[in-house]
Amino acid sequence: FGDNSNVLQILGFLEGQQISINEIHSAANALQETSGGAITDASLWSSIDTGGAANNIVNGDTITITGKQSDGTAVSTTFTISNTADALNASGGFLESIETAFGGDSVIDAYISDGSDGNTAGMLVVKDLSAGGSLLDVNIFAGNEGGGSLDFGEVDETVAGRDMELVTGVDALLEVDGALFSRESNNITDLLAGVSLNLVSAKSDTTVTLAVDRDIDQVKGKIQGFVDAYNSIISVIAEQLSFDSENEEKGGILFGDGTLRSVKTDLVNQVLGTVTGINSSYNSLGLLGIRLQNDGSLKIDNDKLTDLLNNDFSDVLDSLAVRGQGSDSSIKFVSSGIDTVGGTYDVNIIQAAAKGSVTGTNDLSGGLAGDETVTITDTLTGRIATVELTAGDDIDEVVSRFNSEFQTEYAQQITSSENNTLIAGGAINASSVWSAIDTNGSGANDIANGAVISFGGTRRNGYDVSGSYTISDASTDTVQGLLSEIESAFNNEVYATIDTSGALIVTDRETGTSQMAFNIEGITDGGSLSFGTASTSVTGRHRIEMTASKNDSNQLLLSHSSYGSTYGFTISQTTDNLGITDQTYNGADVSGTINGEAATGSGQILTGNSGEANIEGLVIQYTGTGTGSVGTISLTLGAMENFYRTIYGLTDKFDGYVEFKMESLSDTIDRIGRRIEQMETTLGMKRERLISQFLIMEETIAKLNAQGSWLTSQLGGG
Repeated sequence: FGDNSNVLQILGFLEGQQISINEIHSAANALQETSGGAITDASLWSSIDTGGAANNIVNGDTITITGKQSDGTAVSTTFTISNTADALNASGGFLESIETAFGGDSVIDAYISDGSDGNTAGMLVVKDLSAGGSLLDVNIFAGNEGGGSLDFGEVDETVAGRDMELVTGVDALLEVDGALFSRESNNITDLLAGVSLNLVSAKSDTTVTLAVDRDIDQVKGKIQGFVDAYNSIISVIAEQLSFDSENEEKGGILFGDGTLRSVKTDLVNQVLGTVTGINSSYNSLGLLGIRLQNDGSLKIDNDKLTDLLNNDFSDVLDSLAVRGQGSDSSIKFVSSGIDTVGGTYDVNIIQAAAKGSVTGTNDLSGGLAGDETVTITDTLTGRIATVELTAGDDIDEVVSRFNSEFQTEYAQQITSSENNTLIAGGAINASSVWSAIDTNGSGANDIANGAVISFGGTRRNGYDVSGSYTISDASTDTVQGLLSEIESAFNNEVYATIDTSGALIVTDRETGTSQMAFNIEGITDGGSLSFGTASTSVTGRHRIEMTASKNDSNQLLLSHSSYGSTYGFTISQTTDNLGITDQTYNGADVSGTINGEAATGSGQILTGNSGEANIEGLVIQYTGTGTGSVGTISLTLGAMENFYRTIYGLTDKFDGYVEFKMESLSDTIDRIGRRIEQMETTLGMKRERLISQFLIMEETIAKLNAQGSWLTSQLGGG
């Protein structure tokens, strides 16, 4: 990407003189020679001042090198000082070992600063040779097995790598108490109740401890909101029930309605009521400064409420909210339901919750009997950990290897099966021109200008990806063009690289579970050029919630971090040197009763069953290991909870009082409607009968008139 004409700079999308930046990590300590002056690449181990202008480094001392390569691949290796007369930059020496571990000297430059690079002379520096965003992470630890004091210090990021490019926005990613969360905004309000987080920068190696204090003003605001809502309801009810005696006008259509009067009575009773089971000095709203006025509304005594919140916050909370308290630390209140009854209840445990775990039978203090590979699959997530153990590993090393693997997060990686080489020899790299590639294995190249490489796959979110790259001029275009096209097609969510063997690698930029996939779909006019088939070489996953430890007998203990039958793991070994049977080890759910009533367990959580008289919806956590009668749980229902339950009882759309009244009114309307229909039917029948009678009467009158006329004519004729 370039802005040679400064168009984007003029538009304000780029800053002037901005370039892509290489990531740099520097050690904290600037080491000195025993003879004075800063050490250099060529300094001997025996000449380093490890304290007091002296040197105590001995042959056999080791230096552990761990971290992540720039693409996120985990690094773990050990360098042994075999000869203190060797220089740091000796062939196969310390600096070269760092470069090899992190991808090779074409990927990483490890050196001792001379001060000209902005670092202090004598510092160890590790530089990513590819400019742009990087996942590089470096840790250097001197073992000092010979009793020495060599210390390079912490290796931290001193220059963050970045690209000079426009990229699609990405979600914020943060870890809180060991759990990863992503949000579309840097202003996060839904993660911690009552807490707003404003993210201003990203530093994956920095942990921020968040201290949260009570926001008294916010609490008062919540209480004021309740008072305002209550007063609004009371005002509406009062308006409906009012009567203007002077003008003899009703206030509302519900004037005189018994249901509305009952609702008002219920609400007022809750305001005037007391909370049982708490300090009597705080057991009503009035004692908190929330008082009922003559017109039925509520008003807050601000000074009194503020004083109580500042000095007796817990007592105020008891008076307002649902509060649960176990008789000892192993019984914790979690939540309650709308039908849970307040009171003190016995907790009886039949089975305590357990984590999925297994303990090996072999004493590993003398070292592992042989090499073996252990594969562990998490029951719930399906995440897989593969641990390589070496003959002679003692129990501490075995524990360390397991925990390191459990805590490591991997980025999904796809690797091609073909290792392409150059006609001149050696593996291709990103800078190789296409015409220099040995495409048929015999030192020849048959790639034509205009060749098209088509590719496809899916992004980490499962969305399809397709794209192509055209080799315009095989003699000048480089492999980097294809790599850049792949990254662009994947919305810059991946790194496309060529490894030291000449294989094409596509790596997700984020660690964790990923649906990312990639394949070369076809090459047109590329001659014999091939990248082979692409397959997943590293499966992306988050860390596995398990721990390894040892017991007093130096046996390995593997344990899941969560309780319950849902959580566990399956173990499979190439050889059993640990004394562990290959099988699935799941945890157990707590089981028991509360107040003698049935409850259902899930992990350490015990929940009162639906339909139980007192404990329906009551949720507690039992963290103990004992069984039988283990204590009690006390539940108090504060004024706000009681008020909520009253409102719920009134407005529940299935069983609420208002719903019942509406159904009753609807039934009455239907009944009146049916009576009207019946009356209309009856009236219709009567109308038809009267009409029929009227017609008969008219017909009879007509006949009588006719007879009268005939008689008249007869009499007149006589």
